[in-house]
Amino acid sequence: MKVTDQKIEQCQAKSDVRYFLRDIYLDKQDADKPVLVATNGNILAVIPAIDADNDTEGFISAEALKAARRKECGSVTLNGAQDVLNGPSFPRPLTTDDGRPDAKYPDWRRVVPENPGKPDICLDAELVIRLARALCDVKGNAPKMLRLHLARTDSGEIDRTGAVYVEPDLSDPAEMGTFGVIMPCRVE
Repeated sequence: MKVTDQKIEQCQAKSDVRYFLRDIYLDKQDADKPVLVATNGNILAVIPAIDADNDTEGFISAEALKAARRKECGSVTLNGAQDVLNGPSFPRPLTTDDGRPDAKYPDWRRVVPENPGKPDICLDAELVIRLARALCDVKGNAPKMLRLHLARTDSGEIDRTGAVYVEPDLSDPAEMGTFGVIMPCRVE
């Protein structure tokens, strides 16, 4: 499988008691479109698995992906043989915290909308990140949560040309009244 610069490991669980979320999963349920999946239970990322035809479905550590990115070949082999990094075989068996084998990844497709349809609004992710950093508390800590208030028409529909009012989730009363505004991208 070719390893791209996409950092899917940003979405995997780090120290979750749900041990099966601590790795990235190569899902080949749709043989024509294999994907890499990572979730921490709150967010989910799915990206195409490139050149994964000869790979076996299974778990991949973030360390293996990072190491493959550093190598010129930029790939890992997931067929039970030694990988190109001379590390452990992949897919490696997953075990529970008490050592029992268990390799069942959650049914991630269940939470994906069948037909997401046309987007209600588009936001520039970099602007959202920059605004979150700007709306930090008095100690300089970025908020853990942002409340997005979408502009609405008089009839209650989302106004796709309206600004998005952004409120940080800050607890100090001195910080109340902190807010930001993001102008939406054009939606067609």
